[in-house]
Amino acid sequence: MKSSMEIGFRGREQRLALVCLLACLALGCLRVEPIYAQAQPNIVMIYADDMGYGDLSGFGATDLSTPNIDSLASTGVKFTNFYNSSSACSTSRASLLTGSYHPRTSVQTVFSPGSTQGLNPDEITMAEMLNGAGYQSAMVGKWHLGHTTNMMPWQQGFDRFYGIPVSHDYNNGGPNFPDGVPTYVKEPGQNYYVERVVNENNLEQVAQYTGRFSNKAAQYIRERDTSKPMFLYVAQPMPHVTLAVTDEYAGTSERGLYGDVMQELDAGVGTILQTLEDEGIRDNTIVVFAADNGPWLVYGNHSGETGDLREGKRTTFDGGVRTPAVISWPEGIDPGQVVDTPAAVMDLFPTFAAISGATVPTDRKIDGVDIRSLFMEDTGTTYDEERPLAFYDWDSRSLHAVRSGQWKLVFPHSYETVDEAGMDGDRGTYDWVNEPLALYDMVNDPGETNNLISSNPMVYAELLSMANDFRADLGDSLTSTPAGPNVRPIGTGTLLPSLTIYGDLNHDGVVDLSDWSLFRPNILKDVSDLDSAQAYLMGDFDLDGRIGIADFAAFKNQFEQHNGAGSFASLTQGVPEPRTVASVSVAIISLAVLYRFEFVQSRRNG
Repeated sequence: MKSSMEIGFRGREQRLALVCLLACLALGCLRVEPIYAQAQPNIVMIYADDMGYGDLSGFGATDLSTPNIDSLASTGVKFTNFYNSSSACSTSRASLLTGSYHPRTSVQTVFSPGSTQGLNPDEITMAEMLNGAGYQSAMVGKWHLGHTTNMMPWQQGFDRFYGIPVSHDYNNGGPNFPDGVPTYVKEPGQNYYVERVVNENNLEQVAQYTGRFSNKAAQYIRERDTSKPMFLYVAQPMPHVTLAVTDEYAGTSERGLYGDVMQELDAGVGTILQTLEDEGIRDNTIVVFAADNGPWLVYGNHSGETGDLREGKRTTFDGGVRTPAVISWPEGIDPGQVVDTPAAVMDLFPTFAAISGATVPTDRKIDGVDIRSLFMEDTGTTYDEERPLAFYDWDSRSLHAVRSGQWKLVFPHSYETVDEAGMDGDRGTYDWVNEPLALYDMVNDPGETNNLISSNPMVYAELLSMANDFRADLGDSLTSTPAGPNVRPIGTGTLLPSLTIYGDLNHDGVVDLSDWSLFRPNILKDVSDLDSAQAYLMGDFDLDGRIGIADFAAFKNQFEQHNGAGSFASLTQGVPEPRTVASVSVAIISLAVLYRFEFVQSRRNG
């Protein structure tokens, strides 16, 4: 039994602790996060581009080192049979963000700079799903799911976006980007401008992508709203060609430029992990590392390696669709696990929903399944290890293969195989070849070399039945089977206007006084009733329906890049005609009022 003295001491101790706590709170020295934010894990999804199964040291590479990515496996789970539904950029990303086979979304090819199609705005993306559960969402890196006025990331659930709309190897490829690929920003209520990155095969600038996007991801983590859980999608453009690396990592691997790029990519993962640690949220953050498809083998020494797997990007053999994947969550996943059971990138959608408490859409078919039971205990769920997976062509609605358990049935089709690989960035040549009907044992023959169809008629019949179910649902051009009613339409829109230079409103190649005279009268205008293309040309660079602070800052930044530091201030401090003085004064005062209003609103909402 405790003495009265001990009880009194404990009471005084508790009161003193309470007083200290209240003092700290008053002084702002403690950051108290709400209970729900602690219960819901943060989610960081890191997606590499064109990476082979043999491109990580944790998956067998001996001529390069990826310790940060490997640490995710050692602190979590490593998937040895992790699949995309296709083997190209846009199609795989559609599956990741919607939890559906890409033919279900009708994203059936890669979107070029001049394309007016993309992921339908009516799709419910992973970001939108998680936002509904109280998350804040941001994206950094390569989008490649449509770059029209209605299909950019900020219109697909991401509160903030810093990145490139298409692959960085596109050069002068269409009316949208006459001199390269610009970056875009969407950060409501903030005076925040993302500088433009011109892609003209300028390797020095391309070399900055990995570090730039890793640092922006880290910046977002630091600047996040700590009262909400966070979803951060980091889609690194590397190691997709054109390859480039900073001087710091040049020559650091034993696999030439490609290996150097991979090691810098790994360092970027390390930057993100260290920031999570510094912020004290690493333990309750799910970090996933995966890739959109296998290596582009036609580029030879500028492509990755597939290990023992057959073929690569743009084929549905495992070298094209199977990629490394790791998931780490110190608070929720036991470390050091290896999962050999086949799973798919679209499974992350319902799995994240189950972990976060988000709601999977019920008004549409979602193909992914909850895979928690593969690496977590007591989930109340099971996973069918014989579950069939379909593999469609990257450029058509053609069903090429089905896998169930250890077996993979491949249907007759033509595909591109490398005839002569390129070297040092030059593209090689392809041959078209025909693949016969084949059945492969993927456990004992991961290279898909030994056709066992004649000796396994029952297995063939079972997988054929599964394939016919996919055909009836998703369609199949190889058998002239139309798609069923659960296929959703592709999105279409208007291309962002082709401004040769960001802020160059009169298209004369420079940003100068004449552009200011066009931009100035539009400041503070509501342009939400205009077509986004028209609004963009008037100065609504972030496409939020209003020409506000962010647009003003963007124009000012670009003006000073063309005319020197301080040139914009000199412009507004000159002695123009009275009407101009009044306009400038009203604009500056109005912007100050607008900034104050947005700041107060953000404080109220925050």
